[in-house]
Amino acid sequence: IIIIQNKRLNQSLLMEKKEAIDSLDALFQVIPDQYFRLSPDGIIEDFRSKSLFSSTGNEADFIGRSMSSLINGERIQLFKSKLNQAVITGELQTCKFDIETETEKRWLEARLSLSDNGKQIITIVRDITDNKLTEDHLRENENRLRSITDAAPNAIILADHAGNITFWNPAATSIFGYSDQQAIGKSISSLIVPTESKAQHDDGFAEFTKNGQGRSIHKTTEVIAK
Repeated sequence: IIIIQNKRLNQSLLMEKKEAIDSLDALFQVIPDQYFRLSPDGIIEDFRSKSLFSSTGNEADFIGRSMSSLINGERIQLFKSKLNQAVITGELQTCKFDIETETEKRWLEARLSLSDNGKQIITIVRDITDNKLTEDHLRENENRLRSITDAAPNAIILADHAGNITFWNPAATSIFGYSDQQAIGKSISSLIVPTESKAQHDDGFAEFTKNGQGRSIHKTTEVIAK
């Protein structure tokens, strides 16, 4: 009876383990992340990957390899440092790195967490290439805009809905005498609008922020500033 009970218990445990593995496989079929279980020294012990790192995604491509071997050279030390910090501190670590696939470069973000038993590093890797390209594009546009506003002979001033200055170009410094460090964060009304015109300016600004209307919209208006 004891032998039979032990056999049934083992079968039950094996079934539960298989169900857990099947559930994990199903989970990583529907989410964009790659899963790696690493030893504390960064050797891959298990993985769930949609072939992002290789052409086949077979077990032989990963098991027993160092995770850092999948990363482009200049980022390897960063990954190793984050891995070491995860092992030592037990705190979640995040790092970004790029890899070369058969057709292109991809940017990834890895999150490394020490397991409860302290013997494994659970690593979740997400493809952030689209976000990285978007960020690079925005940065290029910002640099292009900056080069235009820096060269402009006229003062270009941007403000938020509260009337506080968020952008101040070099020509504004030349005209009004305030550096961008002095101007940004200050109210336009208090910084450059004369006292006698302040009420009129504030009313007009409030109307514009409320409904986008105002007497000076789409017009060139000559005003006196401080």
